[in-house]
Order: sequence, then C-alpha cells, then structure tokens
Amino acid sequence: MKNNIGYITRKIIELENTKNLFEWEISNIFIWEIIRYQIYSAIVFNNGNEKKVNNRNTMDYFISKFFNNFSKYINAIVFNPFLDFKESDILIFESSRKLLYNNQYIDPYTNFIREDLENRGLKVTRYQSSYAYDRLSKRNFKIKHLDLVFFISSLFKNLSQQKFSNSEIDKINDLESWLYNEFSISFDLRSIINTELSQFRINSFLYRLLLRIKKPKEIFLVNFCDKSSLIDCAKKNNINVVDIQHGIISSEDIIYHYPNVKKGSLRYFPNKFYTWSKIWTKTCKIPLETKDIIIYSNKFLLKQNIKFKNLKKIDNQIVILSQPGLTNQIAECILKNISMFSMLNIVYKLHPNEYLQKDKYKSLLEIEKKENVHFASKNIDLHELLAKSVLVIGVYSTALIEAASFDCKVVLLDLPGVEMMRPFLNNTNIIMFKTKVT
Repeated sequence: MKNNIGYITRKIIELENTKNLFEWEISNIFIWEIIRYQIYSAIVFNNGNEKKVNNRNTMDYFISKFFNNFSKYINAIVFNPFLDFKESDILIFESSRKLLYNNQYIDPYTNFIREDLENRGLKVTRYQSSYAYDRLSKRNFKIKHLDLVFFISSLFKNLSQQKFSNSEIDKINDLESWLYNEFSISFDLRSIINTELSQFRINSFLYRLLLRIKKPKEIFLVNFCDKSSLIDCAKKNNINVVDIQHGIISSEDIIYHYPNVKKGSLRYFPNKFYTWSKIWTKTCKIPLETKDIIIYSNKFLLKQNIKFKNLKKIDNQIVILSQPGLTNQIAECILKNISMFSMLNIVYKLHPNEYLQKDKYKSLLEIEKKENVHFASKNIDLHELLAKSVLVIGVYSTALIEAASFDCKVVLLDLPGVEMMRPFLNNTNIIMFKTKVT
C-alpha cells in the first residue's frame, strides 16, 4: 500500500542503502543528510488523502501577513542574536510549540531542561525561531530570536547557482527517475539541492559567527532536521549537540530511523539524544551509541498529570484528535460512523495548524452541524481536556499516548500512519478500530 507511511519509509531506506546516499558529497557537503526528510515528507503528503488548503486569496490573509512581517522585522532588530556578547555555557534552540503552564507560555520540551541546567549554575542563552508562536511567550531581552538568520538566509539563498558535474547530474537524474517510478511524483532535485546548498553555506557562516561570540560548551535543540548547518558548525568546534524528543519516533517513520548507518557516523545528526523513556529506545534505530541516548522524562506531561489527577471524568465525553494531512479522512471516518456516537458528547480537537483552514473542509462543516459535537477552541488546555474525557480517537500523535496517561481509552483509526502506533498496542488502554471506512 503506497500511501502507507511504513512502506514509504522502507522504500526510502532501500534507496539510500543501494545507492550509498549518505556518502554523496557535493562541494564537500553531504547533501542526502540535508534533503532526506524534505523528500520523505513530500512523498508522505502527496501520497496522503488531501492537497494543501490555503486561504491566501483573502484580504484578511494579506493584512495579517503585512503586520506579521512588520513585527518580524522589528523582532529581528530588537532581539538580534549577534548583539549579545555575553558568553554562555549552554545554548538552547527552542521548539515553536508554546503551551500555557503556570499562567505563562513555555516550550514544553526545553523549559525543564533549562531549569535543571540553570540550577546547576550554568549560564544559558535561549533562542526562539517561530515568531507566530514565540510571541505568545513573555518578552525578555535575554531571549534572542533567529528572525535575522532566516531573513539573511532567505535573501541570499538564490543568489548563487551550484555548478553540477556530469556525474552529479547523472546521479540526480537517476534519483528523480527512481522517485517518479516508485511514487509517481516529479521532483526537481537540482533546484532543491541548489537551494539547500546555498542555505547551508549562508547559515554555516552565521552560526559560526554566533558560536564564536557565545563560546558554548553544549547546545540543546528540538528537531535536528532543519538545523544541519548549526550541528555541523558545533561539531567542527567540538561542541556537543543534544536533540530532544518532541513526538513519536518509530521504525515506520524515517526521521530518527537509520537501520543501515554506522552509529555516530552522520555528520549532521546530534551527538546525543534525550528520550522520554526506555521504550522509545526500542522503537527505531537511532544512529547513536547506547551511551549517547539518554533517558530524560517528559517532565511537562508528568507535571500536568499531577495537576489534573483529581479532575472528575465527564460521563460520555470523547475527544477526536485531528491532524494535518489526515484532516479529511479522519472527519469522513467519524461521519460514516456517527451513529456509533449518538449518545456521546464529542469534542473535536483540531491541530493548531488546521484552525485557519477549518471552513475549507466540507466534512468538518458537516460534523459541526451535529448536535452532540463541538469544536474545542485553539487555546484550550489539551491535557485538561484529556483528563476530563473517557475516550480519545485519533490516528498517530503523541497526544494519543498522553491520553492513555490520563486514563483515557484510546481508539486508533485504521488510516495511513497508524502503523507508527504499533509498539503501543500492548497497552490495554489502546485499541485499533479495524473497520475500513475509506
């Protein structure tokens, strides 16, 4: 089944193994390490159930974009990371996810690690990189922003054109043919590679400058996939880089799964990986030695469990967890089985990225008409919602595992991507809904 995420993962791994892609260099840059996830995610999305929906033809969009861009420019100047000349022991590159905790927005993945480091007397500098979400957190001149890095990178990324050798062109053409034959998707790899090489060089220059100023001993980051140049610069300066788990990791998903790679050999993969529990060390082949995979519990979830442990469950309340790429399929699945839920109160929880697009999906609008369904607000505390609910339905997401920790029964819909949840099916609170509905 070609839209199965596990199938796509296996085929990409087969490709990179047979064609020795991890040793593929262009101008001394190991290009496959950089574009691996980009290619994979494009295939997953294009083999899914829906195309991107956008709202860019509305006046509201253009007005919003204008003010957002203006704010970003101001942000880039005021919180310029290159004007901070104080040395730090630790640099933390936060995720774009911001959740409310003790009346302020925090990054749930790095906040408690930062507190632990500061309690040890270490000097820490924080960097934020997503203005749309980072503006939720309290402004602090000690927290720097990467807007300037992104602006410079975007400005210069198309100014230089890579000159490919004949052998490089042959290899690129060969890969394009393979990808088209296997997935019926046409990739312009020359354009992709040219852009990525250009951005890698620009970002490398900027991050070298930043590391020279800050002189850190260690870097913590969330999601290594878009930080190749930072990781490369750090490693070349003997600075440890630690990646922090921020979601499901699985052998059915390519992001952290490198079954044919010598441990510790990747150039743009972090030196260490913080994972939430021992079970995650067995779900895929992380390309690090065992000693470099460190268990660091999900403290945010543990604190939320304690906070809401005495909340009473609301009888018959269930939660539907939507997610990008499966928005329509999940909604249609619920509609086709709506009679099963007639006596239940349904709270439909969209992913943050889906709220602006909600009205573009007829299936969501149809669900909204049902008397026993209401859509959760974007800013609702998801953990409080889970703590009050008896059942949660979804396909694959960290929130489903979190739901089980709040004593919810979890039902997995048999849709593309559900294979990533297989390691958790031995949990008695998690079951598969086998009925095919598509």
